[in-house]
Amino acid sequence: MGYSGTSHGPGRVMIVAYSLWGLLLFLIFTIAYFPYADVLAAKLAPMGLRLSYAQAHFAPPLGVRLQNVKISAAQSARGPGLESRELTLSPALTSLLLGQLALAAGGELYGGHAQVFVARTGGASYSVRFEASALDLAKLARLADTGTSLTGKLSARGLLDLSQAGTGSAMGNLEFSGRNVGIRFGTGILSVTFTELAGAFALKPGVLDVRRLNGRGPELALDAHGAVHLAPSLNLSTVNVTCHLAPTPAGRARLGVFLRLLPHPPGATPYLIRGPLMMPSIS
Repeated sequence: MGYSGTSHGPGRVMIVAYSLWGLLLFLIFTIAYFPYADVLAAKLAPMGLRLSYAQAHFAPPLGVRLQNVKISAAQSARGPGLESRELTLSPALTSLLLGQLALAAGGELYGGHAQVFVARTGGASYSVRFEASALDLAKLARLADTGTSLTGKLSARGLLDLSQAGTGSAMGNLEFSGRNVGIRFGTGILSVTFTELAGAFALKPGVLDVRRLNGRGPELALDAHGAVHLAPSLNLSTVNVTCHLAPTPAGRARLGVFLRLLPHPPGATPYLIRGPLMMPSIS
């Protein structure tokens, strides 16, 4: 009996060890060569978005690295879009332990860095968590294409719940902070600089709730809250916001002409901004 235990025991251990090693290799190669880009493109399509990229390479230990990535509206692939020189897609390892596949994406974005985690929450619904730091606002402003130029750096984080019903049904929260943010309107006659600019928003179906928007700079202080009622086009969206302005002495001297165009002088009485988002009325 003793002889049998010593001869077969190590053999069984080796069989188990080789089996586990083979299973591990199978999992590694399956995960490593999983078509993450195709999966991401398929999930973006129902939301009216299109993914394009120049090249794809294996990114050790797991995942794929995409070059010259662009996410844009499907009906206008040549229009403004989210662009990155390099984007790495990989599985979120914690999700694999739960038997679910969640994608983690990270890479350079508009001169800064961004990370996004996408996980299925049931049916055709997905949870999207993102963090971005040191984004170049001059490059980011091309997304909105409103004729307003921006400078400075922006960091943001948020959580969104999306479904195949489209981006109009999205829900979530977003916070951002900016440093040395310069805003130049139209042809550049009017410009304002904020040393610090921060905001917190809640996204509901059809509504962007502006919980707070605060700015401080050498020319004025800004505090605002309210809501933007979203439409498929920015031109059809409407705004309902209350805003306080407190210009500094330097701001009154430089912005005096424009401040006199307001319905009343800046002070304790707030400004009410109502109407079409692109051309609201101020009272």
